Amino acid sequence: MTWINQDVNTLTSPDRLSFKIGDVDLDIPPQAITVSRQENHNEMGYLRAPGTVKIPTGQAVIRIDVDFVVATDESYEGAAGGEGKPFQDLEILSRLVAMTRVTPFVPVRNAYLTRHIPLGEPAIVANEGDREKTAPIPCAITALSIAASGDAPALLNCHLSLIYWNPEPFAGGGKNVWP
Repeated sequence: MTWINQDVNTLTSPDRLSFKIGDVDLDIPPQAITVSRQENHNEMGYLRAPGTVKIPTGQAVIRIDVDFVVATDESYEGAAGGEGKPFQDLEILSRLVAMTRVTPFVPVRNAYLTRHIPLGEPAIVANEGDREKTAPIPCAITALSIAASGDAPALLNCHLSLIYWNPEPFAGGGKNVWP
């Protein structure tokens, strides 16, 4: 499990990566991110024989699953990053819930994802100090589940599901159609 952390200095550490979804910065290591790819195909029945033949469509669904933990109590200040952080963590969580409900199409920036999802353009745009600025990945939020942790009631286990989508057909096919 990972912790939400707004402190920019911890995002530059080698064991953690910044996961920015919309305007929300999360501190999520690559171990908590799962990328899966499902190839789509059409099935057509034979004309004079039983069974079907599978024809690949050339399109795939890329699914991204992210797990993280939100602290709701000051007793977990080491995890949440210090005094006053639990309120900020709940505020971030409420912004994620609002994004899921109102604007599920969001840009995601993460170095791990840019290395595992083919974007067709340079994945690393520039370096900002110690951090590298990655190209935005257009994603749609499909699910956000929040559950209380069984052994620590002040912790909330969150699971975020995203699907990669291509915005170019909806924007006329031009370049730089995504922020």
